Amino acid sequence: MTAPRLVRYGMAATTVWKCAVTSVVLFSLLASGSLVRAARGQEEGWRRVASVAAAGAVDRVANFLSMNRPLDWANAALGREDVEPDIEFPPVTLPPSSATTSAAPRVASVASPLRVGVYGDSLSIDLGRAITSEFATSSLVDVVDVVERGKVSTGLARPDFYNWPARLQELLGGADKDVIVFLAGSNYDQTLQDRDGNSVASVGSASWAEEYRRRVKGVMDLVNNGAHRLVWVGVPLVARPDLQRVTGLINDIVEDEAASRPWVTFVDTEVPLAGPDGEYADYLQPDGRPPERCRKGDSVHLTVACFSIVAGLVVDQIIDEFPSLAPPAPSSPTTTGPR
Repeated sequence: MTAPRLVRYGMAATTVWKCAVTSVVLFSLLASGSLVRAARGQEEGWRRVASVAAAGAVDRVANFLSMNRPLDWANAALGREDVEPDIEFPPVTLPPSSATTSAAPRVASVASPLRVGVYGDSLSIDLGRAITSEFATSSLVDVVDVVERGKVSTGLARPDFYNWPARLQELLGGADKDVIVFLAGSNYDQTLQDRDGNSVASVGSASWAEEYRRRVKGVMDLVNNGAHRLVWVGVPLVARPDLQRVTGLINDIVEDEAASRPWVTFVDTEVPLAGPDGEYADYLQPDGRPPERCRKGDSVHLTVACFSIVAGLVVDQIIDEFPSLAPPAPSSPTTTGPR
């Protein structure tokens, strides 16, 4: 009696294995375009070359057999694109050098609260949560697009993987945001590419800095076209020296371009989150309190405690730009004159 059961179990295990393999193959053929896009989204290197080649082979087979057509039709029906949208940056229209302020900010009220959108890479998701917490008791601010609009491993380097300028243009089309908070750049030590996945500039080259500056200016001017305020949060210090060289350059570019645009504010995070020597630190000891862990295991992402510090800086900046959000000053006691 035992042997037949083992045979049956063996047949069942084999059947499950075959079904699993068949399912993977069918999924790969049906979603071959998405596989190609995901492969292209990887960083430069042999893994990306191998992934692109393998995904391309699957896509060619799927195209030949027309097996990827159902997903293409479904995406078209739902208004989804499997290719990142293109974008043209608006012409740069900087104010005269003598102009130091932008238009007067609107007054927030309970009936018409200030709308703050938070966008960027994975760092922006936790930052958005922290900003939401900071404004939790205020009926004058509505923080939106926190979790669903943060995209892991995205930014301005790889528009072929996720085109943030184009996405921001779509998100701001309704002009229903007053303030845009943007944080991205923690994984940019890689070749800049265009929307079609072609290499534009190698990291560390002068052309890399020039092209990245062009993209930063484009995003800033894109936001201004919608009459929004932009709070661009700098990338915190990272432990890897090679990555820090790139993120430091990015922060310098953003801070430099923000200085000439009254609608943009750069929030520095390197100094507030640095150790006593001004360098990267895993732990901070603010105000003489016991040391508190500031970084997660990857030495890039922040802990909740340090995201609260950054969120406080952002909130202070927003309140500075929109004075109606500031709590009323305590009234001074009335005096009747000297006694």
